[in-house]
Parts: sequence; C-alpha cells; structure tokens
Amino acid sequence: MFRTATKRDTDAFWKHDIEFHRILWNYAGNPYLTRALSQITIPLFAFWTLCVVRNTDVDLEAQAKSHERIAQAVFSGDKKEAQRVTYQSMRLEEVGLNRGREFCGIHRNQRSLRDRKAQSSED
Repeated sequence: MFRTATKRDTDAFWKHDIEFHRILWNYAGNPYLTRALSQITIPLFAFWTLCVVRNTDVDLEAQAKSHERIAQAVFSGDKKEAQRVTYQSMRLEEVGLNRGREFCGIHRNQRSLRDRKAQSSED
C-alpha cells in the first residue's frame, strides 16, 4: 500500500485499501459484518478514489502509514491501542473527507440544531 501511495498510483492504492479493510472485517470473524461492510464501503471507496484522490492532493502516504498503525495495533491484540490509532486515523480521514466534499460540491450543514434555533429567535 505504501509503495502505491509514494508512486501516487491511485488505482493500485484503492485496491490495497479495499483489501486492507476486507482483512480487518474478516478478522472480526463475522461473515454478516463482512458482507454488509463490503456492500456499503466498496462503492464509497470507488467514489472517493474517482472524485477525490485522483483530483486533489490527498496525502496517500499518510493514509498508508495510518493503515499500517491500525493493522499493527489490531493484530498485536492491544485493544486500547487499536482504538486509539483508529480514532487518530478517523481524524485524518475527516480532513480528507472535508476536502473531498468541497471538491465534489457536497456541502454539509455543520451548524447544530441549537445554533439554528438561536438564529431563528434572533430573526
């Protein structure tokens, strides 16, 4: 995965990314979870690759390193470390997702319900 990231080979990176997630899903030992996540995630990954990775400067090397840290923690059996590095990775992903939303023209209303109510009462 890291080699494809350094070469910025997005097609190969996508394939490694999918395989990484399939290995983790299978490791959980729940075939229903694996099937459900495959049905949901693979189209999302395809969209992400086509729309964002190919057209923006998403840091694939950081993504690959993040995946490596998760794999090491999960397969070591250290649940707390696996949870910590996974959350850390999700924060990295959120930055990329926000960039991707902007690039693809997908906007998310980030104002909370409380903020909207406050705005309404001011009007």
